[in-house]
Amino acid sequence: MKLQTVGCDSVYNLEVHSSADSQVLTCNKNARLIDLLRENNINIRKGCSGNGACGLCKIKVIKGSTNELTESEKLHLSQKEINTGIRLACQVTLNGNLEIRLIDSLSFKNWKFKPTRTQKSKQWQTFPIGIAVDLGTTHIRLSTVSLKTGERFSMGYCLNPQLIYGSDIMTRLQSAAQSENIGEIMSQALLETIGEGLWRSCLEIGIGLDVIKKIFLVGNTAMITLLVGKGHGDLLQPENWHRYVDTPISDADHWKMLWGLSENVELQIIPSLSGFVGSDLLAGIISTNLMAEKQKKLLVDFGTNSEIALWDASNLWITSAAGGPAFEGSGMSCGMPAENGAIYQTVITEKKLDYKVIGHVPAKGFCGSGTVALIADLLKLGIVLPTGGFSKKNSSYYKLFDDKDDTIKLTKRDIDLFQRAKSAVATGIMVLLKEAGINFNDLDTVYLGGAFGGVLDIEKAAAVGLIPPVNPRKVFIVEDMALKGCEQLLLELKWTQPIDDIKEKGRALNLSKREDFYELFLQNLFLTVFEGEV
Repeated sequence: MKLQTVGCDSVYNLEVHSSADSQVLTCNKNARLIDLLRENNINIRKGCSGNGACGLCKIKVIKGSTNELTESEKLHLSQKEINTGIRLACQVTLNGNLEIRLIDSLSFKNWKFKPTRTQKSKQWQTFPIGIAVDLGTTHIRLSTVSLKTGERFSMGYCLNPQLIYGSDIMTRLQSAAQSENIGEIMSQALLETIGEGLWRSCLEIGIGLDVIKKIFLVGNTAMITLLVGKGHGDLLQPENWHRYVDTPISDADHWKMLWGLSENVELQIIPSLSGFVGSDLLAGIISTNLMAEKQKKLLVDFGTNSEIALWDASNLWITSAAGGPAFEGSGMSCGMPAENGAIYQTVITEKKLDYKVIGHVPAKGFCGSGTVALIADLLKLGIVLPTGGFSKKNSSYYKLFDDKDDTIKLTKRDIDLFQRAKSAVATGIMVLLKEAGINFNDLDTVYLGGAFGGVLDIEKAAAVGLIPPVNPRKVFIVEDMALKGCEQLLLELKWTQPIDDIKEKGRALNLSKREDFYELFLQNLFLTVFEGEV
């Protein structure tokens, strides 16, 4: 058990238990629990700025003295949770000594790798290596590639450490803008996490940092500004949402030194297309070869900030939609990344609703594709209505298992979050189709990337109105879409040329400036397929 001290006039003890260890913190009277946890690098799920709006920062009070239950807690917690001592960390202040247990702690430097080359040989260990980094709102992905052959050697991913400042982009931008110190901490956290990813990736394939010659980074614009520590305040102003935001590295030598790299390493942040249309979409356009043919193609990169591109055979229409964290699982009551234990698909059988779990292990929760499948099947069974409510009166959740354990369930709030996210994306698609003057039936190809990986059920996604109801044979799911595009740029001697080509034909649209946005958004909240002509 570790003992740490917070503040100078400590009067209360806070004992924190997690699956990994236990800690005792000393703190001042009326200290707020969420602040104490954050100050001591104890990370738990949080989707808002700590005002009780998201209901995700659940902890269990074992014993001790706190303030009374707040109205936010009464709104977000079930009676069963309240009876068993569950509270929201952001709503708890200490009135005396307190002992708690963390329910869902987060480990941000827990890099996980998928080796793509099993044979280690001295020959390829001496190849010049390039590193591609995709900086997402929820996850950071990193791959190592040979600059000689283009072969990928490994791919790793981990949670974005800024999740403790909010699961959505705007909450993080506001946190950084309100405090210069917080902005610096957020930037440093990303640098340290990427640095560990570089070291771990080299360790995975048996090479040294000295063979790294290039590092290219792509990402959504907000995450890039929070990495470089400048420009994030501009993105809080709607007039900048469709403008180009410059994100240069002010001290590349410091980054290289921090990461243990040679000063000769080429380090580049690929420029964004506009305010909320990042270089991750640009990389996706490159990896799918979206503009190569005289065909009509749609690309949707799902994520906390979903980005959309439409190639109408002559013009490239682009926009972004603030979907929130529903697609990536971090904002849902039983949400989780697409990893072992995640329900990724559901199946209607004669007797019940069955499910499939990644890794064939006991289910722990739902990843994004599992949420889509479950809602689509519940809609088909009549358990969920097109409005998003449950058909059974006074029902507030659906329990997947028949036993008394209701820890894995879909709540009305989860459906609300999904409806808003899918409506934002569907509205973005409709707006681009309108501007191009085409209908979704005219699309030759649809590329899907981002949060869902390669496990999204196309027909179920169309059934709830997430994507247009085109022929499934026209739809292609591209895993690591942005990362693959970043790798391609690493291999280009004149890497700015494909970017210039995209920018020349790109037309960025700001959805918030559209007069028909709210009408379309409300229309797309319903859990139904796209209807009629756009």
